[in-house]
Amino acid sequence: MKQNLPSVLQIALFVAVIVIAITACVPPPKSTPTTCPVTPDTTYSSNGHELHGKGADNIFLYMHFDGNTRTLRANQPEKMLIFLVNQSAVLPEQLQIRATNLATGANADFTPIRHNSDFGTDWGTNFIFPEPGCWELKIQEPSITGAIVITVK
Repeated sequence: MKQNLPSVLQIALFVAVIVIAITACVPPPKSTPTTCPVTPDTTYSSNGHELHGKGADNIFLYMHFDGNTRTLRANQPEKMLIFLVNQSAVLPEQLQIRATNLATGANADFTPIRHNSDFGTDWGTNFIFPEPGCWELKIQEPSITGAIVITVK
């Protein structure tokens, strides 16, 4: 009497399918969450006005209108003003700012234009961040240095 026993090749194939199925069902290890080194909130006085925003190095980003902290959103215009803390005698008509998402490396370039307001001399534009994340805004001017880190939802 001949018995129908599986061949070695059939057993090996069966074991391989089981191993692949098990490993496919195991979730990948979670990555360690990184924190965003957000520039702290601060105040800046200009022309008798106390402004609330983010300040570091030689720049101040005014982003707290009407005393409320704003939540910045990706893919929508965010009007913000930049003040130079240590202004030189010659002020540029515009600033070049490179924004970099510190998590993904995505970039966006902004060109705020100088104007004089009740607050003094500032540079403003609509900032549109292409994705949420931790964004560093860095001035790209030879005589002006400074960077601010913000969170965009």
